[in-house]
Amino acid sequence: MRNCSGEGLGGALPDDVKVYTFYGHVGHVLLRRPTEHGRIATMNYRYVAEDGTDLGPNIAPGQRINPSIPLPANFERITAIARHLSSAVPLPFIRVDVYDTVDGPVLGELTRTPGGRQFYREDHDALLGSLWDEARIRVEVDIQAGRPPSTLHGLVPATNPYPPDHFSHCADPGG
Repeated sequence: MRNCSGEGLGGALPDDVKVYTFYGHVGHVLLRRPTEHGRIATMNYRYVAEDGTDLGPNIAPGQRINPSIPLPANFERITAIARHLSSAVPLPFIRVDVYDTVDGPVLGELTRTPGGRQFYREDHDALLGSLWDEARIRVEVDIQAGRPPSTLHGLVPATNPYPPDHFSHCADPGG
């Protein structure tokens, strides 16, 4: 993070919050906590539903599930931002990666093809498949109704979700 003068704000590495969205709907949220910097094999994971309900220890077989990873302080805001961003992209699925920092949620990336291990308990995998099917239909219906078949940005009104003193409100926030 940085301020308007470009100075780094420092701080601890935040948990990685990965919101699996299906054209405006949340399938689940992955909370990923490193135990050693740069060592994926030592990551701990927690999967929760859109309402923050824990999805249990067997949701992703073979992963180091840690139910003690707390929900981010801005969990509801993060899922709202993720729903909004996923609606701006005319795809059935997009993963919205966010960091909950001391300055509020910060976008990491949008990805349509998450890498790594994506294996889930059979019933949850079926649920994600149905969410994808339903989202694909909603995208197609919206396009038929006049939604542009491209990402919405620029002229589409959107509020800046960052606090007023965040550098994104600066006259020249940079790249």
